[in-house]
Amino acid sequence: MNEVGPSAAGEEPARTDKRRFRVVAVVALVCAAPFMAGHFIIGAFFVPSLLSAMANLGSGTPPWAQVLLSLRLVLGPLLVLLDVGIFVGCYFLARRWWIGLLFAPIFAYLALGMLLVPLLYLPLFNVVQQVH
Repeated sequence: MNEVGPSAAGEEPARTDKRRFRVVAVVALVCAAPFMAGHFIIGAFFVPSLLSAMANLGSGTPPWAQVLLSLRLVLGPLLVLLDVGIFVGCYFLARRWWIGLLFAPIFAYLALGMLLVPLLYLPLFNVVQQVH
């Protein structure tokens, strides 16, 4: 037969699938990037200022807050490293199982944010109760 046989025709769908996966991966990364930036800002700037304010008020910071305060210089990069690890793990799972897993990190980032924000605000309620 000619050059455009079954083997050449079979390569085109595989190349299209790889291109489609790459495009969806880039879209998922663009969707995840604001969460990563937000976690960096929270860890690098917001957490240290909030915890140092709690320490200055003398309300007695809880042990977990003291651990976060001791990590204040590396907390932002650690959160981003955790975010990148979650994204890379879901990337490899999506390559093997289902392309929709590329968007699973967004739910993990939301869960992490839902955990971080209350943990940071709980000690402030103790301060408000002491002032009242």
